[in-house]
Order: sequence, then structure tokens, then C-alpha cells
Amino acid sequence: MNRISLKALVISAFVAFLIMNAFTSFMGITSLADMSSRVHHLVESSAEKIKIAARMRQELLMLQRSEQRIIIETESAKMQQIHDDMLDIRAQMKEKYDRLHKITDAERMSILEEFNRTLKLFYETQDEVVRLAMLNSNVRAKELSGNQARTSFDNAQSAMTKLVDYLDQEMRTTNSVANARSAAAKVKLSTTINRDLAAVLAGEKEIIIAATTEEMEQIAENIEPYIESLEELSGQLEKIASPQEMTLVKAFGESFSNYLRFHNQVRQISFENGNAKALALSESQGAKLMKDAEAALTEVINEADSDMISDQDASNASYTTARNILIAIFAVSLGLSVAIGLIVIHRIDLVSRVTARIGQGDLTAEFDPNANKNDIYGVLAAMNNNVKNIVGEIISAAENVASGSTQTSATGQQIAQGATEQAASLEEVSSAMEQMASNIAHSADNAQQTEQIARKAAEDAERTGKAVDEAVIAMNDIAEKIGIIEEISRQTNLLALNAAIEAARAGEHGKGFTVVAAEVRKLAERSQKAAGEIVTRAKGSLDVSQQAGDMLRQLLPDIKRTSDLVQEISASTREQDAGAGEINSALQQLDQVVQQSAAAAEEMAATAEELSAQAEQLQSSVSFFKIDNRSRTTSSRKPASTRKPPMGGGNKRAAPEKSKEAESDNSGFDLKLDDDRDEFVRY
Repeated sequence: MNRISLKALVISAFVAFLIMNAFTSFMGITSLADMSSRVHHLVESSAEKIKIAARMRQELLMLQRSEQRIIIETESAKMQQIHDDMLDIRAQMKEKYDRLHKITDAERMSILEEFNRTLKLFYETQDEVVRLAMLNSNVRAKELSGNQARTSFDNAQSAMTKLVDYLDQEMRTTNSVANARSAAAKVKLSTTINRDLAAVLAGEKEIIIAATTEEMEQIAENIEPYIESLEELSGQLEKIASPQEMTLVKAFGESFSNYLRFHNQVRQISFENGNAKALALSESQGAKLMKDAEAALTEVINEADSDMISDQDASNASYTTARNILIAIFAVSLGLSVAIGLIVIHRIDLVSRVTARIGQGDLTAEFDPNANKNDIYGVLAAMNNNVKNIVGEIISAAENVASGSTQTSATGQQIAQGATEQAASLEEVSSAMEQMASNIAHSADNAQQTEQIARKAAEDAERTGKAVDEAVIAMNDIAEKIGIIEEISRQTNLLALNAAIEAARAGEHGKGFTVVAAEVRKLAERSQKAAGEIVTRAKGSLDVSQQAGDMLRQLLPDIKRTSDLVQEISASTREQDAGAGEINSALQQLDQVVQQSAAAAEEMAATAEELSAQAEQLQSSVSFFKIDNRSRTTSSRKPASTRKPPMGGGNKRAAPEKSKEAESDNSGFDLKLDDDRDEFVRY
């Protein structure tokens, strides 16, 4: 199994997964396409057939209702409108039939053609019903009977009634028996004529309302004797009528002839019997054809419903098949994935165990020589062999380095000892120089502070002189202002005196003003007195201020001279500071040379010791690996002991053991005299 690479196993599993996924997708798409096709057929064919057939059945019922409406309608305009609506419904049914014909397959076409034949017969029957209904026989006969025929009947009856009235009058007025008998005979004929005329009118109405032709013919036969009797009696009446009576007889004859003509037309129209025939045809043949057409449409709907059920069953079967196939593919994929996963896990577990042994330092693991060299197992075997060889070389090199570093460390210790003694001697010189530099720096600081104080005192004295001068000027201004106040007080006193004099002259009326003037005079005297005192004190302060200003002007040159002397002292101190800096720089350079020597020797010794320690540590670390069947061994050498610093005398401090410690140590002195103090190093 190790001959098959892990990559090949993973790729095989991935390819198998892709193939099964593709097949699953193909099956899913195929099943969806089949279901989509069936749904499309269900919607576009079966459901559409049912919808069209249902609407056609509804329109067929609308035709039947329109047919019944046109039969019972009496107005020709409305009958024509109903007929036009029926034609529109037929056009809509024709359009739906064409659509149904397009989506009907050959197996169901016979049912649709049978419906079409039945529908054509229904249309033909309905056309005949419409034609008969539109004859409107009963209505036309009724209208003719009620209009022209009735008028002629009323005229004939009116003429005969007038004749009877005339004859009755004649019978009452005549004295002749013969004339009375003749009048009575004429009255009898006229009465018989009116009776027969009424019988004909009644028969006419019966013909109009008769439902069948047989009934109409029977009624017509019953009317004929009355018509014949009327014609005969009319002729007899004409023969026996007097000239005066002939006018009414002729009027009756003309009206009766007109009525008879209209009566015959009424009979003829009634014998058409369009409404009754239309109703009978509609209720018999029309109703049968309607039922046949509805049955055909129902069969179309049933067949479409059967197709929908078949499509549903087929869709369910397709879904079941696709589901079973997908479940089978999933089961195969799962089994294959589990098998390949177990193989991969076994290979990874084998590699993990070998890697764990290598991590524990055991390089003696045995590998299958027939394993694939490019697989992780083969690569791990090659790595184990390479690491084993490298560890052996490292062990050999570490032993050589440890031996050489021990010798180098001894030599470095001797060189570091001499450099440490030189550094101790330089430290004594550095201590003395440090004390001198400290005194010079202190003197320089004091001189600088004194210089600052003297300069500040001179500036303060100069500002004080200016302030005294300004105070003198202010005192002069105050004295002048007070003089003005004193003058104002004197003038106020004179004005108060004059006011008192004027008040005295005024007598009783100026007493109050005299009191006010007296008070004002007192205030003026007090103000004049206070102003005199302020002038006296201001003059005294002015003299003092002038004396202070003279003394400050005498003191200012001395302060400036002192400041100049302090500046000279500070300059001398800075020169001394510069000399001490040069000496310190020389000592620093010498110290650096000694430090570098000591540091180099110390670093060489430390490096040698470190190298020896690292070599021993490397030997100890490499001993972790087991490169043969022998047990692991650790290095018998002890790590290099830590080097003791060289001893010095007195308070001398040993030089740094390592160069890093020497560089980072802040011991020594720092004069801090100028910007070069950062270059100094403490010892």
C-alpha cells in the first residue's frame, strides 16, 4: 500500500467525488427538466384544455339562455340585438375551439371532432329557432288583429248597430203592418249578423293564442260557417233593404270585407306559429343537441383531468427514480470516501509515529525500501537518513571545537590580567584629576552665579534710578496740582466773603444765604490749609527722592565695575576648565587604549570559554539523538567554569569581564564642563 502515494490517493478521492457530483448534478438536472416538461405540459395542455372547455361550456349555456330570451322577446330590435350577441359568443367559441384543437393530441382529436359536429348541428337548430322566433308570428297576428282588423270589425259592427237602431225606430213609428214585419225581419238579420261577427272575432282570438297548428286548423274550421252565414245574410239584407237603409248596409259590407281581409291575414300569420315552433324546436332537438355538446365538452374535461392525473403519477415516478439514484450515489460516495479516508488516516498515522520517534531523538527507525520516494513517507525516510548523517558530523566537530577553545581561554586570561593592572594605575591618576576638575567646575559655577547677580544688581539699580526720576517728576506735578487747589480754595474763600457781605446787605432775606456762605468759607479755609500741608510734605518727599536718585547715580558705576571684574574671573575660570578638559581628554584616550586591550583580551577569553561551553552544550544536545542501536550517551565533560575576575589592590575595581559590560559600565568621572562631556567615561 505504501507504493501508492498519499497525493495519488487524495487526487483519486477528489476525482471520484467530482465524477459522482457531476453525475448527481446530471441526474438532478435531468429529473428537474423532466418535471419541468411535465409541469409545462400540465399547465399548457391539460389545465389549459380544462380551462378552455369550461369556458366553452359556459358560453354554450349563454347561447342557450340567449335562445330562450329571443323566443320570449316581442320587440324586433331587441331580438336583433340578442341575435348579434349570439353571433359574438359563437365567434368566441370558434376562437377557443381553434386553441383547443391546437393543443389536443391525435388520440383525443376524435372527441373534439365529435363535439364540433354536434356543435354545428346545434348551431343549425338554433338558427332555425332564431328564424322562427324572429318571425314573431303571435305578436304580429295579435298586433294586426288588435289594430287594422279591429278597426274594420268596429266599423262593420257600428254600421250594423246603426241599422238596427234605424229599424227599431222605424218599427215604432210605422203604422203599416207590412212595414213593421219587414223591419222586424231586417232586425232579425242584423242581430244574427252581429252575433256571427262576434263569433268570428272570438275565433280569431282563439287562433292567435292557440299553441299548435292543429288547434288553429280546428278553430278555423269552426269559424268558416259563421263567415259563410255572414256573407249569406249580408246578401239577403241587401235585397230587402230600402233605399234609406242601403247606405248603412253598404257601409257594413265594405267594413266587413275589409275585416275579412285582415282576418285572413291574421289567420295566415297565426298559422306560421313561429314562437311556438321555435319554442318546441328549442325544447326538443335544441335541448338534445345542447346536452350532446355539453357531454362532449365534459368528456374533453374528463380526458384532460385524466391526463393531469397521468402527468402527476409520472412526475411522482420520476421523482422516486431520481431520489433512489441519488441515494445510491450518495451511499457509494460515502463508502468510497470512508475507504479512502481510512487509507489516508492509516498512512498519516504511520508518518506520525515515525515523526514522533524522530522528535524524541530516535533516528534508528526502519523504513520500507519499496515506498514511493516522492511520497511523504519516502521524503521522511530521506530526511531521517540526512539528519542521522548531520548529527554524526556535528558530534565530531563539537569535540574539536571544545578542545581548541580551552587553550584559547587560558591565553586570554593571562592577557586580561596585565590589562587589568594597567587600568588600576590609571584609576589613581583619574581620581586625582577628578578632584581637581571638581574644584575648577565649582569655582566656575560660583563665578558665573556672581556675574549673573552683579549684572542683575546693575540692571536693578538702573531701573531704580529711573523710578526715582519718575517719582520726582510725579512729585513736581502733584505740587503744581496742589497749588492749583490752594488757589481755588483762596478764590472760594473770597467768593464766600463777598456772598456774606451781599447777604448782610439783603437783611432778613439774606440770613439763610449768610449761613451757607459762612459754611462755604469754612470749607475753603480747611481746603487751603490741607493743601498747604500737602505742599509742605510733597516738597520734603521731593528733596528725599532727589537725594536717593543722586546716590543711585553715584552707586551705578561701582556696580558696573564689579560686574566687569566678575566677568573677567568667569573667563579665567573657563580657561582653566578648558585646560582640565584637555588633560581629561588625554587620560580618556589612554584609558580607552587600555580598556580596549583589556576588553579584547577579556572578550577573547570569554569567547573561548563560551565557545567551549557551547561546544559541550552542543555535544550534550546532539547526544539527544540516537543514531545507532546503542543507548544514548551524554558528554562526560563538564561545562567551563565561570572565570574569576583578576584581583587588584586597595580600592581599585577590576576591569569588565566582557566587552559588552565594559561598554555599558558607567564608572569613572565626568567633568561636565562643556558639550564634550558625553565622550568621557566613568572608571
